[in-house]
Order: sequence, then structure tokens, then C-alpha cells
Amino acid sequence: MNRCRAITIFLLALCWCSIAHARSLVLHVGDAGDEFPTLSAALKSLEKERRLAESLDVVIRIEKGTHYDRDLVFRPPSWLSSLDLVGVGEETIMDGQDNSEPFLRIVGVSGQPTHVRISNLVIRRYRTAIELYGSREIQSASNSYNSIEHVSFEDVGSRGEGLPSTAVVLLVNSSYNFIRDNTFKDIYNTRGCGAIHSLYIAHFSSNNVVERNHFEQRCGDPIRLRDSANDNEFRDNTFERAAQNAWFTEWFCDSQIRSNCTKQTPECPPKNNIFEQDGRRIVSGQARDRVYFGPLETTSLSPACLGR
Repeated sequence: MNRCRAITIFLLALCWCSIAHARSLVLHVGDAGDEFPTLSAALKSLEKERRLAESLDVVIRIEKGTHYDRDLVFRPPSWLSSLDLVGVGEETIMDGQDNSEPFLRIVGVSGQPTHVRISNLVIRRYRTAIELYGSREIQSASNSYNSIEHVSFEDVGSRGEGLPSTAVVLLVNSSYNFIRDNTFKDIYNTRGCGAIHSLYIAHFSSNNVVERNHFEQRCGDPIRLRDSANDNEFRDNTFERAAQNAWFTEWFCDSQIRSNCTKQTPECPPKNNIFEQDGRRIVSGQARDRVYFGPLETTSLSPACLGR
């Protein structure tokens, strides 16, 4: 009886492993011998897939070498349970060449978790590196549960006389993400340098954890929060030099007193963010020093901000 039970358990285990394997897919990006010559080709292959019932965890392994993908936009399909974009560390380089275009925008507006994980890459010479993009107008049109880990961002920002870049990593209505163990180095714009932030967390992006990152930014403020970006936590981050205003800044475009706000609905100040730095624990407010600079525009809040 025990032998039969053992055989049954073994067969069930084999069945489970088979199912688990069927739900996973690994794609390789690299030289001609790999499945896809570019990351762009691999992402397009996923967007063309049509899976009615099966959900799938996908790993795209980007092999060592220099890759020149840029201006990529990926909208995770509903059947995609998770997506890992994984390099092999310093030997996997994504190179934008001339800082004229962004690298990658992940668009998710379904309100469901997107589960995109980006890790072990060098990303350099792009205008903007990574965008986790939901709707800036509709709070429910969001994405969530992504991570950016062990990425070295180098020489990112706009060059020339065009509009300045505002971010290396941009979150728009993207929540419950982890951004940790990354390096931001040589971050600047040649024009409007104060406009760029290594992390720009905006428009309802909340409950994110930012930890153990290192910032070497030439100008501007490394971390900016904006417009109802609430309940985020920052801890154990290090900064190479003083910022234009502070390492952490909070802001919103107050349409009650400004005429150049571009959002259709009112913006509201961020709140309940926690900044742990140099033995201090700072909570969103109006304090201003080299570590934290709170929002200036709090005198005439829109009624829409009450309760946000």
C-alpha cells in the first residue's frame, strides 16, 4: 500500500513538473546563434503570441555583448504572468549610442500586476532608460509589481539643444515596485540639466520600495516624487554629491496658482513617503535641507486633493 502511494506521489510530482515546465518559456537574445538577434525582435514575438487559456512566465536572457536596441515599447499581453529581462551583469550592455532616444517603455493600464523584472544589465547613452507607464489621468489605469535590480545606468540624459530629459527611470501610475541595488552614474542634460532626475516617481505611483541604490548625478535632484505619489519608502541609498535642491524632492503642479500645468485633472502633493537617510527618518512635509525638500505649492489645494 505504501509502495502504491509512493508511486502515486511520484507520478503526481512528474505531472506537476511537466505543467510547471509548460508554463515557462526562456528566450535568448544575442549573436546569430541565438534565437533572436535583438531584444526588439524577442519582445515583438511575445506581442504576436495568442494564448487563450495558458498563462506563461517568460525569461528573456540577453547574452553578453553590446546591444543597440532603443525606443522599445512593450505592452504585456494578458496571458503573460511575468517577464524577466535578464543580462549577465557588466558583460551585457544596452547602448543607445547618442542619447537621442529612450531605451524601454513598459505600458500597463489594465490595473493588473505586470510582473516585469529587469536585472543584471548596463544601460548607457539613452535619453531615458526605463519607463513603467500607466495613465497619468486615470488612477485605476495602472501597473504594478515590477522590479529593477542590479542595473548600472551610465551616461543617461539628453544632449544638444532639444527638450531636456526629465528621468533615467520614470514611474507613471506604477506601484508596488522594487528598485534596488542599482547604480546611477554620469547622469546629466547638456541643456536644462536641473530637469533630470535619476528616479522620477509620479502620478499615483505609490507603495514602491527604493533601497541600496547609489547615485552619482552631475546636476539636478536625484529623486523626485510628484502628484499623489504616496506611501513610498526609501532606505540605505547613497549619494556621491550634493543636489541642486535636495537628494529627495516632492512637488506637484498646482493648477490653482499656475497656468502651465498639462494634466487635465488636478495634481495633488505627495504624502506619507518615508525617507531614511544618514540616521534620519523624514516623512513627507515642508522641511527643506540638503536631504529633503518638500513641496512649495501647498497654499491653495484643489478640493479634488482632499482624501487623496
